[in-house]
Amino acid sequence: PEYLHLGTGSPCINTGTPDTLGLDLPPYDLAGNWRIWNDRIDMGCFEYDSVPWVANDDPYAPSLPGQITAINYPNPFNPETTISFAIPGNELSFGKPGSGKTTINIYNLKGQLVRQLVDSYLAPGSHKANWDGRNDGGSIVASGIYFYRITSGQYAFSGKMILAK
Repeated sequence: PEYLHLGTGSPCINTGTPDTLGLDLPPYDLAGNWRIWNDRIDMGCFEYDSVPWVANDDPYAPSLPGQITAINYPNPFNPETTISFAIPGNELSFGKPGSGKTTINIYNLKGQLVRQLVDSYLAPGSHKANWDGRNDGGSIVASGIYFYRITSGQYAFSGKMILAK
């Protein structure tokens, strides 16, 4: 399909809110371009001059049934990021054999556990967890690359995120 786009001289370029935390914006605009480009969001539903995002592992692409899907944004982030994830199944399976405890663990590049964000039984469906860049002891962690691992029953998903201070 053909989409509208912002023109070069549009007054909407770089005039959106600079604080996108908590707005629950998808990472891509309606044309598949990055939602935040050049460190500031454009006003409206399209980003000017953004790079289109195309990848086989796009977490917003349709997934196969029975898989956890997840994405964290903003990414890179400072000081916090939100991990949005979906657990497969249906509401009728919650608490029955086959459903399982959900955990979200944050690891550093050495594979060391930094923080456990979630450790509970969650119903199938969409959920969110926030990470404030702190370890289990409450200390702020260093800038760098971190990995999150989501497990729920027999399912698992891993993602990469960057804390940039």
